[in-house]
Parts: sequence; C-alpha cells; structure tokens
Amino acid sequence: MTVWDSTIIGVECACGHIVQLNRDEQTKKFGSHIKIVDLNHFYEQFVCEKCGAKHPKTFDKNKNLLFDPRNLKKCTACKKYIPIPRLQNPEPENEYCSSECQHFGYIAPEEQKKIEERQKIISKKIGEEEAEAEKQRIIELSMSNWDTQYLAGYNWKAGWSLDYYTIKSTPLPGGGFNTVYTELGGLINQIKYHGDKSKIKPLAKKISDFMKKNIMVMPYLSGIIPTLPSNTNRKFQLVFDIAEELAKEINIPILKDCLIKTKETPLMKEIADKEEKKKILRGIFSVINNNLIKNKRVLLFDDVFGSGETLKEITRVLYKEGLVKDVYVLTATIIRTTGLAQ
Repeated sequence: MTVWDSTIIGVECACGHIVQLNRDEQTKKFGSHIKIVDLNHFYEQFVCEKCGAKHPKTFDKNKNLLFDPRNLKKCTACKKYIPIPRLQNPEPENEYCSSECQHFGYIAPEEQKKIEERQKIISKKIGEEEAEAEKQRIIELSMSNWDTQYLAGYNWKAGWSLDYYTIKSTPLPGGGFNTVYTELGGLINQIKYHGDKSKIKPLAKKISDFMKKNIMVMPYLSGIIPTLPSNTNRKFQLVFDIAEELAKEINIPILKDCLIKTKETPLMKEIADKEEKKKILRGIFSVINNNLIKNKRVLLFDDVFGSGETLKEITRVLYKEGLVKDVYVLTATIIRTTGLAQ
C-alpha cells in the first residue's frame, strides 16, 4: 500500500536543481506546512530558484511522484492541477483534484459571499411587518444563489438539497400557520397541495440549472430514480412527474422500472419517532431489473428531504440488491428541522 508523507516535499527542476522542503521550510515559504490533500493549491508557487522555471517534478518524503510536468491536467471544477494519485484513478475521479471538487463542485469566492449573505438573511428573526419584504428579497437572491445543503454523513456517495422548504412558519391565533416559503418550496407547495401542474416544468428547469452548474459527476450518471411514495396507488405522483421533466431537461433517462415497494406504508412525515420509521421502512423496497443499474452511477431524487430515512433505506437496497457502483442523492428542498449530517 502506498504511504503518502508530506513532512518533506522534494522539488526537482528540469535544469537539475533539487530542493527538499521540510515542515519548517514549507511554513517559511508558503505560510503553513503542506498537506498532501492541499498540495495542488501550492503547486503553482513552486518556482525553480536557479532558472525560474515553473511546474517542477514534485515528490513526497517516500519518493512518491506527486506532480510531473510531462503529465499535467487541470481539475474540471477548480482548474488547479490534479495530483498524480488522483490521475491514476478511474473516471470520473481522475477529472477532479479532490473528492470535494468531484462531488460538490468548486464555489468561487464571490459566490460564497452571496451564499453567506443569503444565510444571514434567513437566520434573522423576521417580524410580521417585515416578513413580506424579506421574503421578496430572499426570492430575488435565491435562484441566483441557492442555499445549497450538502447531505453528508449518510450511506450515499454524495448528496445535495437545493434550498430550505420554508423560510419561517408561525402559528396563527385562530389555528393553522402563517408559512413563508422559499421559491422552490413555494413551487412544490403549489404542485402538491393545490394541484398546479403548470409549476412542474419551471421547478424542473431550476433544478436542472443547479445540476448543470454544480454537480460535476452529472455526465457520468446512468439514470434518475425517483423515490417511491407512501401511497403508490395515488393517481398523481409529484416526485415521478418532477423527475420525468428533470430527465428531459438534463437528457438522462428516468429509471422507474427498477425499484418497487412490497407493501404500502403510512405517511412517513406523520411519524415523528426515527426508530419507528426505520422499522416500518426496513425491507419494503426491492430492486427488479438490476441489469438497468448494476455497476452504474444513479441519482436518487425526492422533492423534500425530511429525516432522510426513506432515502437511506432505498440507498441500502440499491447497493445490496441493485449492485450499483454509486448512489447520489438530490432533493429540491430540505425542511428546517433536519440536521445536515447524521
């Protein structure tokens, strides 16, 4: 097994000049010592002190080759050079400098500032008089810069939720709630609870725009699998309809015939106890036609991320019975009470 060790970085120029940088010398030259995973961020600063040439051969303490000027390739996401260990991986790993760039894409500093601005707005305690004005401002920001949530710490390879479902929800004196939705949450609410199917296409378009810009693994996906609802006999299936429109937008097939439910379940959102949900969900999904997904990368899609238990169980079955290579998860929205990592 290869052991990578950055306590000493060797730099060898084509002119014959060789330098070895220990931790102290790394800190003096670059402001900190170098970790293997961050080496590509420093590589552009490696300039030969003798001839001034850039892009020298670079080794770690154990003489493992990290960068070779004859084999330089830039990351699809951040455009920095990809280290040799990543280049030796199969596609799509060898297109990216790190797992972060591969699964989450690269967020430019100016985009990060917009995200932080939006998060500040959402985190404010909004008074009733200000609610509508704040809602409009958030909507204006939201589609140019969604409050993307990375669904980390689960059993899938990587996951994303584009935005929160609501901005705030306050009880009304006479009963019910005054709910302010995000733009995506509002579209879902109109489709799901008001039967407005005209909102499906614009919702799918917004999701596809996000995917094309941010999900770098998208070209390697073999299909979209919509999650199965609690009631499979219902005539109008929101998630299926959105997934079908999304599949058209991104030109990736929808795989509706590879997953089934063996029995009906109660509405998961009405079950508060997490362990009870797990018991109900265990064993109710099964893969058919696994030849459609075996050794392939698939995207599991849902409209709203709640507890994540249904997505986790489907992911488990896709790996175990479907023998998929990778499962990625995408939901349009996430409820505010959900933690991002479990």
